[in-house]
Amino acid sequence: MGGCVVDDAFIYLRVADRLLAGDGWVYNRGEPLNPCTSPLYALALASLRAVRVPPVLSLELLYGVGLAALSLVQYHALRTAIGRPLAIAVALVTSMDTIVRKSFGLETSLFLACVASAAWAFDRGRLALAGLFAGLTALGRPEGLAMVVLLVAAEAYLHRRIGWRIAAGFAAVTVPWLLFAARTFGSIVPHTVAVKSLQTHIGWWATQPSWGTAFARQAWIPWLTLAAASVGVFWVFRRISRGGAYAALCVGFGLTQAAAYAVFGAPVGYFWYFAPANLAANMALFGGWFAATRDTRLGGTVGALVAAAGVCVFGAAPLARVGPYRLGAEYRAVGEWINANTSAESRVACVEIGALGYYADRYVVDIHGLLQPAALRSLRAQEWNWWTKINPPADLVVVHEPPWTGEPSPQWGDEAWKSFSGRFDRVMASGTVAVFRRNGRP
Repeated sequence: MGGCVVDDAFIYLRVADRLLAGDGWVYNRGEPLNPCTSPLYALALASLRAVRVPPVLSLELLYGVGLAALSLVQYHALRTAIGRPLAIAVALVTSMDTIVRKSFGLETSLFLACVASAAWAFDRGRLALAGLFAGLTALGRPEGLAMVVLLVAAEAYLHRRIGWRIAAGFAAVTVPWLLFAARTFGSIVPHTVAVKSLQTHIGWWATQPSWGTAFARQAWIPWLTLAAASVGVFWVFRRISRGGAYAALCVGFGLTQAAAYAVFGAPVGYFWYFAPANLAANMALFGGWFAATRDTRLGGTVGALVAAAGVCVFGAAPLARVGPYRLGAEYRAVGEWINANTSAESRVACVEIGALGYYADRYVVDIHGLLQPAALRSLRAQEWNWWTKINPPADLVVVHEPPWTGEPSPQWGDEAWKSFSGRFDRVMASGTVAVFRRNGRP
């Protein structure tokens, strides 16, 4: 699946390499800015790169470790309560859905493993360890903060106690990072969060369905999926009072994340955002199918197989083949060409900054503003040519055919388009991705 590595994974890889090179936590040298929504993943990548693991292999290994951990935790957490055959079925169909596999190379599998580990530790009464994993969940993605809230609430509900040990474990992991982020970047919130919260209302994203609608449309027959999952949610939460908090915490986290993303209008297109809610939906869906079949002639084990088959076909993200990441090969070819044919001081403007930026190893101007905080005001006004006015200007511009939102196109208007066409020459192309270089004409 090497060709399936998601483009955003290379952003983490570039930050990890910059960190090891002594440049600090940066994407562009000399500009302290956090483009990583998962500091946990960036640090884990840096540890692999520190022992000379090749770049793409580092992404593959870390993704694989996360997926293995998620599967094993699922199995061990459920095997006592529902038996080994059922636990195996649940672990397989909920850990390897299409969205998780499409997120190859990203932090998704490691993030879900942290969610499951926090729930498992709590279920075993290891409250400090549960808090520690909740802290890793929060460092895995910002919405991971919900995990510690759920754990403290569960402790109060089940045992009528304040979860001080949970809070202590959580703080031990998160406070050092928060102090570092506040001092280094001036904010504990990654810059990418501010940009993506804006994207819902501008450009291509404004033409797409809402996050909640996009999430529901993943399923083959959404009404059947949601109906069975609703039964499963009831079945899962009934187990809390019987001492089985694990599934309820995992499902509760996914439901919380889905509700927050839907209410606050998260942008679509970042399909890996569906993964926590998919885990919850598929666990609940399995529970719904199993609850409907376990007392019939099918029996528990056969019922579990029927439930597993139901998740594979009707799940939140039904099993499907995962192909190479779109334009991944083209971005690498363009990046390597830029690295070999331009000076080290060249500045590149582009929309997708992952593989292209990693292999080019040049200063990158992100047209969508992920790397330049000053772009936010212009992007709110949908002034897409903001990057043409910066100083020093971009020497190269990478453009898709047809142009994506923000890239030079006739939609800019005659004057701006003619200005770009007169000052830049097309010098290289790979598939539908072309490179334009400034020609020096006024």
